[in-house]
Amino acid sequence: MSTHANSSNRTVQSLWIDDEITDLQRMCYNSFCAHGHLVKLYSYGHINNLPQGVVLCDANEILPSGNVFRDQYNSYATFSDWFRIALLNARGGWWVDSDVICLKHFHLEDDYAFATELADQNGNITICNAVIKSPANAPLLLGILADIGDLLKEKNTRDIQWTEIGAGLLTKHIIIENRQENVLDPVVFCPINFYDYKDILTKKANQLPEEAYAIHLWNKMWDWFGTEGNLNPAEDSLMETLRRTYLF
Repeated sequence: MSTHANSSNRTVQSLWIDDEITDLQRMCYNSFCAHGHLVKLYSYGHINNLPQGVVLCDANEILPSGNVFRDQYNSYATFSDWFRIALLNARGGWWVDSDVICLKHFHLEDDYAFATELADQNGNITICNAVIKSPANAPLLLGILADIGDLLKEKNTRDIQWTEIGAGLLTKHIIIENRQENVLDPVVFCPINFYDYKDILTKKANQLPEEAYAIHLWNKMWDWFGTEGNLNPAEDSLMETLRRTYLF
């Protein structure tokens, strides 16, 4: 993984479909701004509490609002899987999920970067599409968009499986385009595993690996297990450190 200066690294892009940003998302976007990134947040309307320094962009320029759908979990997550590929195809650069917090500037020289996660406690690694870097109009992106187009013709959006048009298709086309060398170790963007998501309440900041550029906070895990509103982080925990630093 090369880490020299590269102008394609300054801007990070994300999507938010609501008129209010939660504290978790605000903390994440603020962290990227604090580390020298320009955050472009795509939305289909006004956001009342847009963080200072974050640039609001019209999501209709990427996919018109008539394409927006909720999946079988009543979530926009599957639509977001489609949107991020369409966005990168149009604009290129970095995509980050709204629950990714930046630890240091993404100064990676390579044109491509793909996050991974530990899929289980046996050490099996899978592609995670929470963080992606790609040039615009890349064959890899075009292939994914073609597959998504076919799938949307064949299936009702409520029948699309979780990750089916996200990490699943991304993995398929990374292999087709021989981009495995751009697949990064889980510690780079997902140093806390999804099954250990509560560790952020107890783990200390100095316990993170030096190679970590960001932390995927696994927002959906908090949602699914109903724990988001019951956070009691230790005073010296990673979560409390991040809150004090970026929640303003």
